[in-house]
Amino acid sequence: MKLAVLFLSLLAAAANAATPLTVRDPNASFLDVRARRQALKNAQTPRLREAIANLKSCSGAPVPTPPAKDLRIPSRYKSGGHGELNPLEHTLSEPFYHVQDAASFGANQYLVTGDPKEAACVINDLLPWAQAKALLDYDAKDNPQVWYQSAWTVASLSLSVSVIRAEPTLNIQDRDRVIAWLREAAHKVLSESRGPRSGTSRNNHFFWRGLAATAAGVISNDNELFQQGIRIYDEAISEIDARGAFPLEMERHELSMHYQAFALEALVMIAELASRQGYNIFALEENHHRLGDAVAFMAKAIADPSIVKAYTSDAQQTSPDLDPGRELLSWTEFWNAHFHDPAWKDAFAKPYSSARLAGSTTLYAAPIDENPPSK
Repeated sequence: MKLAVLFLSLLAAAANAATPLTVRDPNASFLDVRARRQALKNAQTPRLREAIANLKSCSGAPVPTPPAKDLRIPSRYKSGGHGELNPLEHTLSEPFYHVQDAASFGANQYLVTGDPKEAACVINDLLPWAQAKALLDYDAKDNPQVWYQSAWTVASLSLSVSVIRAEPTLNIQDRDRVIAWLREAAHKVLSESRGPRSGTSRNNHFFWRGLAATAAGVISNDNELFQQGIRIYDEAISEIDARGAFPLEMERHELSMHYQAFALEALVMIAELASRQGYNIFALEENHHRLGDAVAFMAKAIADPSIVKAYTSDAQQTSPDLDPGRELLSWTEFWNAHFHDPAWKDAFAKPYSSARLAGSTTLYAAPIDENPPSK
């Protein structure tokens, strides 16, 4: 579907939309923060109560020092796109992990308690990154891993900032400085490329750039970013094959299921952000497929990994990454909140959390009162 046609279809579906695909409320986040805080006071669902009991504070997180401008990070894998991990990649990526953790801890605490100090801590921790112009000085062709980390970090931080953005006691100048930096970093992420023949122009990396654009677009009231994020979502749906798989993720050998889930993380969150702006792109269809088809394939593969043998002969690595409560399935809390999909009934034994999705998705989306899963 061409972007102009997508705009028209969404416009027709969105009541009272004077202009298609605009950011209507930069404070909307991906959930109603005040309403959720009030609801959490009556939380009875066991995993939700556990998530509240295990809250961490932004102020208690490691100080997230900006990375060096000349930082170079090797590939995550020692050879190709799967196989043995390169420990140096994780070590050099720690500044990105630290800042994502700090921001997500603050967002989670603020969601539950409304403590303005947590909101201020998020901005104060991100301000040095903004002042240092972090995430703005790299070349995707020369330093692709930094590009990937930048996309994930812009997405993560923008989601966390969206939760605390409306806190009235924030220093508005500092907040807006941070938001302007995230906006610039999102434009940088989108402007980079490894070339049209690179899988990164159509695979999960592309989808995560879409989430970075959508989330930063919302908090900065940047319609261009927001529209580009929705366009990427549309293109992602067009990639879904007849079985519901993303073909480029199925090329990842023993990690095919891993990367199907990783792709869904980004896409579900784009849809959540769009929903809060009044656009139901969960229903968007391309080539007779919707996002739900990719979610259904993921559920079937978890139940029976052998179905992935249609794409690769490699036995799938499913544990621990795809176990209940693990980071890669954090998006299922949002999916379940919308669709109560019985295919995922066994997925909610433990709280979910992913710093890339602004922390505890259980806090954000789990039902307030739910019976524990049957044994």
